[in-house]
Amino acid sequence: MADVIFNPVAGVPFSGGTRMKDLGDGTFAPLSMSVAGFQPVLSITTQSAALTAGTMLDNTGVRNNHSLVVVANGTVSSGTVQLQGSQDNVNWVNLLGGSGFQQGVVSPTTGGVFLGTAQLSPFRYIRAFIATVIAGGGTISAWVASAG
Repeated sequence: MADVIFNPVAGVPFSGGTRMKDLGDGTFAPLSMSVAGFQPVLSITTQSAALTAGTMLDNTGVRNNHSLVVVANGTVSSGTVQLQGSQDNVNWVNLLGGSGFQQGVVSPTTGGVFLGTAQLSPFRYIRAFIATVIAGGGTISAWVASAG
């Protein structure tokens, strides 16, 4: 995990050590061992324009597994929505590959729901990104989440 340190003894974590999270202001807080992550973030709300970058989810450390849930509002005939990851909240990479929606392609639908996942992809920040216009007169909303 990023931003996590151990109380070391000769450079090796010891069984009584406490994992700590860097709060970014020079202080540290105890870190639980939970892998549940944070609440999902509504990254994009009723948008259709190409190159729309959604609100990012800051995991305050690296998480390995991420999901993107896209809900079509109205009639959608085509478009591409990507799940993106970043380590610095500046430089973003696409995380979805494969075929169908795992490639981010929204197929023709009226009110459909799509799920894309990226496993074993360690990133601190994630967001939804409309790569190509959502056509057909409808819009999409997109949630992102991380765990593990």
